[in-house]
Amino acid sequence: MKHDSLQTLTHYLVVEDAVTDTFLLQRQIKKINDKSVISFVDSETALQAALKNFVPDIILSDFDLVDWDAFRVLEIVREHGHEIPLLVVTGNTLNQVREKELCDQGAIAMLRKDPIISLGDRISEYLIPYVEQNHRSIQNQRARRQEVNDLHVKRDQFREFGQA
Repeated sequence: MKHDSLQTLTHYLVVEDAVTDTFLLQRQIKKINDKSVISFVDSETALQAALKNFVPDIILSDFDLVDWDAFRVLEIVREHGHEIPLLVVTGNTLNQVREKELCDQGAIAMLRKDPIISLGDRISEYLIPYVEQNHRSIQNQRARRQEVNDLHVKRDQFREFGQA
């Protein structure tokens, strides 16, 4: 489902440890916005690095990851000082009992992956109101996140210079 307001969401970060699901999610994101830039991570370390080097508009995450979960994803995002919206996509119906708790901590929603054919439409249903309500703050937040990322890069370069 392509919607004009979703064209402003161009940078997606996908947290997923199953390779087949990354391809499925990529396909659904491209249905929403075929010009999307998508970065994939599958570990806490990779997520932390991505939050320094990639400025996502939204994060899509599986709930159950090897040795961590969507709650930890939210925690890492907050530790980095970001307010990036998180939409959790899960294949396990048992995880939905924790949806309220996850949303209380800041996630937009939790969606089932199946049926995969309609996942892009279901993702859009949650993103359209979010984008329409937060369009200006999305643009401002993107600029602020880029500034923070630039500062992190400069700090890391300074540290490397001091160790040389």
